Amino acid sequence: MDNYFYGITHFQSSLPSQYILDNGWLNPNEYFVKCNPVMKNLLHGKLLIGSLNRSNQILAVVLSFYDRNGNILRDENGQLLQYTLIPQDLGHFLDISWFRFDYNYAKFIFKLLSDANFDPNSIFFHFAHPTQSTSTSSTITTQLSKQEVHHCYILKFF
Repeated sequence: MDNYFYGITHFQSSLPSQYILDNGWLNPNEYFVKCNPVMKNLLHGKLLIGSLNRSNQILAVVLSFYDRNGNILRDENGQLLQYTLIPQDLGHFLDISWFRFDYNYAKFIFKLLSDANFDPNSIFFHFAHPTQSTSTSSTITTQLSKQEVHHCYILKFF
């Protein structure tokens, strides 16, 4: 993974307990990981999320940031702080250089293939170190409705 960007990799099960608030199944095709805001200490620019399963069972990962009332936060332009990460070579990539807000919790929702027999213990999070960057990314933003905005990050390697 360090060939993509230098950092540290944690499996969901090996993340320190102070980072994970809850996890579980929403339905047979969606698994979630709810994270404490102290996870911000690990988020230093880039995040790669994926699974060690040989077949790609994760269709998308949705990351949302919530206030203490359970509402998705909005940025300074009124857009929801909710991002859909699309698959790349090794997983789902997000450039997170916009961390200028406070949140009560973040939730990752893993949207899975039907009947994928997905193992949540195979989930990994690869966090970049603060000053390292070996790649660039471009952003494609599409507005689907007034309430739903998806940001897709496409990783380019040189």
